[in-house]
Amino acid sequence: MKPLTILLIALSFWLLAGCQAGGGQDPAALAVEQYLEALAAQDAAAAQQVACDELRAFVLDDLGSSAEDLAQVDNVACEVIETADGVARVTCGGTSSILGEPEVIELPAFNRVYVVEQRGDNWLICDLAERTAP
Repeated sequence: MKPLTILLIALSFWLLAGCQAGGGQDPAALAVEQYLEALAAQDAAAAQQVACDELRAFVLDDLGSSAEDLAQVDNVACEVIETADGVARVTCGGTSSILGEPEVIELPAFNRVYVVEQRGDNWLICDLAERTAP
């Protein structure tokens, strides 16, 4: 193989690995996605891992009420809508294709604004608020 071909193959694998690891995604939005995935999997430990201490008791309530709904979601996408001084406000949405065609679904977990704070190297969900209409 030519050196240029080997270099291009190596570069392709490197770029692919970066994309699969959430490369470029905001860490605050990623923390909320991890939380929602943990709820869908009914994994209390993983959900509490991305929550502030003051919110961890709520996680168990949220786990019981949201897990079944979130398990129907194929694709969750979260985005930062505001950020300042190590605090981000994050909203999410999702689609479900249980009935065939992908369709946007409304769930209580998507009607929230997640307040995510940077604590050291971690982004943790520290508060929740109801999303208001624009």
